[in-house]
Amino acid sequence: MAIDHPATHNLVIRRGRGYSKTFSLPGDFSAYTAKSEIRSSRKATSTLIETFTCVVGSYSGGRTPVTLSLSASETAAVTADTGHWDLVLTSVGVPETYIIGSVSFEDAPTVIP
Repeated sequence: MAIDHPATHNLVIRRGRGYSKTFSLPGDFSAYTAKSEIRSSRKATSTLIETFTCVVGSYSGGRTPVTLSLSASETAAVTADTGHWDLVLTSVGVPETYIIGSVSFEDAPTVIP
């Protein structure tokens, strides 16, 4: 399912907190694999900041949920203040970028034991 232009969605992630975001994509992507990374720039050769855990859900009602997540320890380890991310879905060896955006990392003001 090729697309002409990826959608744009910017993220704000708090350091030291778990992060999860589910995107409801139109179409059946249930047989696809997903990969999503945060890098220092939009170039694939730039510094890797973090890799999301990606889960592609079941197709229902004309849409497929794709959930990206990072653990609290993963977000706590991030030292960058900003980055760039994308969501790539692959079917039959053909990767397609579906969503791109920037990422802002913020310190959480409340300490959680």
